[in-house]
Amino acid sequence: MIKPPINVEIKHSFFVAGPNFTGIIGEDDEILWDSGKPKARDGFVLENGNILICWYKEVLEYDVNKEVVFNYKLDTLNKELGTVQRLMNGNTLITELGESPRLLEVDQQGEIKLVVPLQPETDNAHMQTRMARKLSNGNYLVPHL
Repeated sequence: MIKPPINVEIKHSFFVAGPNFTGIIGEDDEILWDSGKPKARDGFVLENGNILICWYKEVLEYDVNKEVVFNYKLDTLNKELGTVQRLMNGNTLITELGESPRLLEVDQQGEIKLVVPLQPETDNAHMQTRMARKLSNGNYLVPHL
């Protein structure tokens, strides 16, 4: 059996989508990138270094210069957003919650390419779902609260 070295400190930076801060914290606890607004619902640092974030009413992708290179705004028929995930085909998975809860796959131009209606057990938009994910086999994981 191989034993790991004793007292080895592992450090790395990480993305935070939290109630008081949305950004990247470095391995030495310094703020590396600050979105400028808190309360993100979901987000990722993408392979190209861009940052993809879902807030209450919009999804934004920032490049390394903090320029917005992708955006999606909540459709007026719903009340809030809850998910963002960049898919292997380049589209973005987004959930809209409210009167017409649904999964969306949106292309880089912001055009909806696929709609999957959801049937949550509540009409309370805030409690319908969060952090849905598309799996490599094409299925979706959609947590219902």
